Amino acid sequence: MSLQEFASAEEAAIATALVDAALVAGYSLSVHDGEEVTIIRSRDRDAVLSALATTDSDRLRFYREDGTKMGFAWLIWGNGGDLISDWAANDECDSLVSPVALGDGE
Repeated sequence: MSLQEFASAEEAAIATALVDAALVAGYSLSVHDGEEVTIIRSRDRDAVLSALATTDSDRLRFYREDGTKMGFAWLIWGNGGDLISDWAANDECDSLVSPVALGDGE
């Protein structure tokens, strides 16, 4: 898995927590690696995690059960604890991403 090979342990933990939170919340995920979409609306945790950290950044796109796009998170590898560099500015995406990106407000 590229995540284990190319990401720091801290980044891998953050990315895994974000993917897990999205799946628990019922979202499917797409992965855009900066060059192409490598995963399309998947709920396969291992496939999503395996697609991460193959380039210098990834955009995780989150989709609701009805297939509509909810938002995104931009992951920049090499940023350590600041891995999640940006995300969609809406309440739904903030509720999903902020606890992971900000370490539950700590």
